[in-house]
Formats: sequence, structure tokens, C-alpha cells
Amino acid sequence: MHQLQKLIFLVSIFYCAACSDKKSATIQRPIDPWAFRSVLDMKPRMLTLALDTECYVAYDLANCKLYKAWKGGVLMEGAPYTNKKNVQPESWGTAYVSDTTQQSGWVVELNGKKDSSYIISKGYLFRKNEIYLKYNLILSSRDTIHVEERPEFFRNESGTPGLARSFILSGVPEGVRVFLNWAKTKFPLVSNSSSRIANYFETLPAQHPPQLEEGYDHRGKYFMEKSDCFTCHEIDKKTVGPSLPSTLASIACTSSAMSVTSASASSAWPVTFPISSMSS
Repeated sequence: MHQLQKLIFLVSIFYCAACSDKKSATIQRPIDPWAFRSVLDMKPRMLTLALDTECYVAYDLANCKLYKAWKGGVLMEGAPYTNKKNVQPESWGTAYVSDTTQQSGWVVELNGKKDSSYIISKGYLFRKNEIYLKYNLILSSRDTIHVEERPEFFRNESGTPGLARSFILSGVPEGVRVFLNWAKTKFPLVSNSSSRIANYFETLPAQHPPQLEEGYDHRGKYFMEKSDCFTCHEIDKKTVGPSLPSTLASIACTSSAMSVTSASASSAWPVTFPISSMSS
């Protein structure tokens, strides 16, 4: 009997492990790496997560809040990626929700009154191809509330796409409540326990990256930014190389000199130079 119980216990362990591995294996990300830091849409310290082909999200780590959720992708432009100095990564596609008015954020109440707290990012970690973001909420009393957030894309039974944000709060003092303003709603989070916020989105059609050339009023500028011209040259000042007007003037002079030389060479009366004048 004891051996049978032991066998059942071992089978249960292996079964749970297999279920866990199966769950982990089902989480497929559309790109690798699927989490990366960069400037995004002219905003610094952004963390972009490619959760699914149907859903990208970006976090503003300076303020510890979700900036945007959208279907599409990111144009990885800029010096670290394409040697272009005057451009930066930009999101493309259609937004499910976006905090363009800076209305989202954290609210802490002490005995029903708003507390003058602030939040700082403590980084993030990965477990089984999922990301966990860490924050510290510092209260006016100098107490610290530890916050862990795990975002994930999901679909309900009818196939509607959504974003689930799971939170774990610890170190919440008595009389303190934590709220999250997001998507025009104030969500209360459970103190010293876990909470889950789920937002459903409208199903969107396939998205396609923009054709970069169409965004330029002159094809020359497009090809210059596509190449590495701006790595050494600026439009109005000297950097590694001369400014572009100076470079163009130099090219014009060189082209003019070459034209004169070419015309002289094709003249019916060839130009000859004495050996003595050439050697001097």
C-alpha cells in the first residue's frame, strides 16, 4: 500500500511537470528577442514586448506604466540598428489602447485620502518565456510596497483578443489601498495578494508596415537616410565630415573640373605639356 501511494505521488509529480512544460511550450512569441529596450515614438526608456502577432505592448519604465497596446510591430530604425542618426524606433499598426494623454498611473490612498507616494522601476525578469516587471511604491511614511506585474495576451472562448495584467502586491500597510488608473478606469488592487485586470479588444484586420519611401517629399532624402550619409554628415554643421552643403559644393566643383578636363581631352587640338613643366 505504501509503495502504491509512493508510485501515485511520483506519477502526479511527472504529470504536473509535463503539464507545466506543455503550458510553457504553448507560449510562442512572434520575434526573437521578443522583449527589448529602446526609444519608441520619441519616448525614452521604453520596454517593448511582442507578446503575440496580434498584440504588442510598450511600457514606460520611467513612470512604471503601460504606454500602449497595439497590433502591428516596430520599425527598428536608428544608429544602433541601421546606422541612421536622425531617426528612432517607431511603432506601426493600429492601437487597441494608448495612453497618449498621460492619464494612466498609480494611486495610493491612506485611510481614504490620496497619499503622496511615488513609484520606481526595479527591473524585470523572465520565467518560462514570460516576463515579470518589478516596481517599488514608496509611501509618504517611507514604507515600501513591492509590486510584481505579468502581462500576457489571451483570447476568450469566442476568439476575442485581450490583454491580461496580473499583479502581486506585498508589504502593503494597514489602511493603505493601491489603485491603477488604466483605460479610463480606476482598478483597485488586492492588498498583499494577487489581482488580475483583463481588457478585451476589437478584432483588427492584418496590419502591414509602412512604405518608408512614401513618407518623404524627396526621394534623395530617403536614399540618403537609407544609406550611411548621416553617420558622418549633418545638414547644417560639420561633424565627422563637412556639412552637406559644403560636401555638395565640393562635388559640384569636382564635377565642373572633370567636365573641363573631359572637354579638353576631346578637343580637336590636343593639349600637350613640356616634360620640364610637368616635373617642376
